[in-house]
Amino acid sequence: MRPVLVIQTELLDEAGHPSTWVLPCTTRLTGGNLLRVALPRGIAGNREEREVMVDQSRAIDNRRLVRGLKPLPRRVLGEVVEKLRTLGELCGRH
Repeated sequence: MRPVLVIQTELLDEAGHPSTWVLPCTTRLTGGNLLRVALPRGIAGNREEREVMVDQSRAIDNRRLVRGLKPLPRRVLGEVVEKLRTLGELCGRH
C-alpha cells in the first residue's frame, strides 16, 4: 500500500467503523498548489519528500492499515485541514 495520511476522527474508530478516511501521498511533486500539501523528507517518518493529495481522499478498509502511524506537525495538519475546507467550498459552488 502506498503512504497515506489518515484524517479520520477517532469517534468512528470508537464506533467500530470498518473503514478509515485517508489522503494518499505522492513523490510526483508539483511544488505546492491549492490541492497539495508538502511533506518534507522525515517529517512523518517518510524517507522521501512527498505531497499530500487533498483532492484524492478515499475510504480504505481498516485491515489495510498495516504499519504504524506517525503524527504530523500541527502546522502541516492545519494546512491539510484548510485545503480540505477550501475543496469543500469549491465543490459546494455550482
